[in-house]
Amino acid sequence: MDPESRKAMNAHYSELLARHGPTPEALAYRCEQQMTKRYALLAEVEPLPARASVLDVGCGLGHFCDYLRAYGWRGTYTGLDINADMVAAARERLDGETFLCLDLLDQDPPARYDYVFCGATVEHRPAHGDPVAYLRAMVERMFAFADRALAFDVFSARAEYENPDNLYVAPERLLEIGYALTKRLVLRNDARPYELMMYLYRPQDTDAYNIFSAWTPRGPQIVDEPPSTPPPSSAEESAGDAGSER
Repeated sequence: MDPESRKAMNAHYSELLARHGPTPEALAYRCEQQMTKRYALLAEVEPLPARASVLDVGCGLGHFCDYLRAYGWRGTYTGLDINADMVAAARERLDGETFLCLDLLDQDPPARYDYVFCGATVEHRPAHGDPVAYLRAMVERMFAFADRALAFDVFSARAEYENPDNLYVAPERLLEIGYALTKRLVLRNDARPYELMMYLYRPQDTDAYNIFSAWTPRGPQIVDEPPSTPPPSSAEESAGDAGSER
């Protein structure tokens, strides 16, 4: 990210951290439930081995680590963020985990990881340059350090409203970015109408039936009755409100 954009973003989140303390609100979430729903989508990339290593790009305060630990994950965690205040607060919250202050476009993390996750981070539009070129560069860099898979989200250009501070990409452009890196991927738009979730997978070997060997069928989920659709809540904001999210 260019220096001016990085400075503005750091000032914004440092102010939120000073105002709210080490809480989801410091990351521009309205509540913990909104944050954990995003984490659930990221973690659905595939069943995670209990000892898998994880790199969390744009880690904020390390809440994604808390989320995975709560489900029994026991692997090594490394969080990256460009905001030194966030990194300091994350280290204080989780002194047994690793947090680094660096920009992935400028510096390499110390290792490769089984999984790289990036939630609500590449959704920020840089002030200068081509935003899609920035997104492509970030995706390429993140995938370069993922041995098994990368999961990330970004706003869809099909949204009815666009916040000038956010980065939007057409689904077909995002597919082009993904297919330039791997033949095996998933693009989801089933959780929020204006947000895309993408999974890029490293293993691409196929079996005798020309099916990706690493893919495991999970079977249908049968329910007694169709689930009802709850009315929108304050946590399920409109596309116009989403610009404040991390």
